[in-house]
Amino acid sequence: MQTYEGPYQGSKINIYNFGENGISVNELNNNYGLAFTFGYGKYQALIKENPNPYAADSVSNAWGDTMPEKVTQTIKYVNEKTGEEISGIQPYTQTGLTGQVYSAGKNDQIVIKGYYLVNSSRANGSISQFHNGGTYTNEWVSASGQLIKEVWHQISQNGLMQCDIYINGQQQYDPNNLKGIVYPSSQSSLGPTSLNIQNGNYVFPNPYVEQTQNIELKYLPLGKIIPVLPNGEVIPNAPQPQYQNNPNDPTGVKPDEPVPVIPGYTPQE
Repeated sequence: MQTYEGPYQGSKINIYNFGENGISVNELNNNYGLAFTFGYGKYQALIKENPNPYAADSVSNAWGDTMPEKVTQTIKYVNEKTGEEISGIQPYTQTGLTGQVYSAGKNDQIVIKGYYLVNSSRANGSISQFHNGGTYTNEWVSASGQLIKEVWHQISQNGLMQCDIYINGQQQYDPNNLKGIVYPSSQSSLGPTSLNIQNGNYVFPNPYVEQTQNIELKYLPLGKIIPVLPNGEVIPNAPQPQYQNNPNDPTGVKPDEPVPVIPGYTPQE
């Protein structure tokens, strides 16, 4: 533990280093709150309704979070019909810490000639170390000086957690959730999203960040312009050009594509 002078006269800060189990920051004087300007996951979920980091509900005298790990993730470009990677398109690899924002890259990296992207939500997100079967330990010191230890076990592919809580070495239980099963906030309708421990009135939210180590961006071939008669019959021997990519939108086609010129026929709306 190291003590440092705080940013205001007379204020002091303790920083506890628990190694791979995290870092805890405490403001000693209880006169100045610490704004949540670092970390990821569970505390972000708590304050997302008021994203101002200096708002009263985003300030505390003690903070601690699960230590983020360095993660290498690979983004692959896959034909959704065949399940195979699209020929000639190299996977895109990124390295970062849990909680950092990732992007599949510039538009020319996800606009693929002759294809359109069907799961664009996976092109951007947060890097995550979480995976089914993983265990994540976080130690920190509360504002009242109690040593808190959280041991989270991921027990499902979609972020369901079982958690063991220890305060000063003594295991604690939520009387309404004795098994300590906690759902991610995105699945809140299925069950509790946090543990509530009476010893000091602590709330322990699920720290899960959606896993992203292997991402598949899925594409389908662009359709074609097919000239038809008023009765829906395809005009024989008429050209059927493929739609062109929209260079600014991997999910769509170039707007206002010209209709094919067919001798003896006039296009109708």
